[in-house]
Amino acid sequence: MGGDTPASDGYMQFQGVDIDRGGIHLWINRKAKYMDQLNGMIARNAAAQAKAGLPVTADKNWVIVTPEQIQ
Repeated sequence: MGGDTPASDGYMQFQGVDIDRGGIHLWINRKAKYMDQLNGMIARNAAAQAKAGLPVTADKNWVIVTPEQIQ
C-alpha cells in the first residue's frame, strides 16, 4: 500500500496492509509536516491495536522514501 498524504491515504495505510502476508506500508515523504502527522497516526493506531488485544502491526513494515530517492 502506498501513499503520500496523511488525510487521504492514511486510512488505507492502516486498513489495507496485511503484514502477515509480507505487505508493506510505502510512504512517499513529500513534506516534513506530513511525516509528523504520519508518525502520530502510526503511534495512535499501534496503541489502539494493543488496547483492543490485537496483534500490533501499525508500526511494522514501513518503507519511507523521498520523491528524489525514487526518481
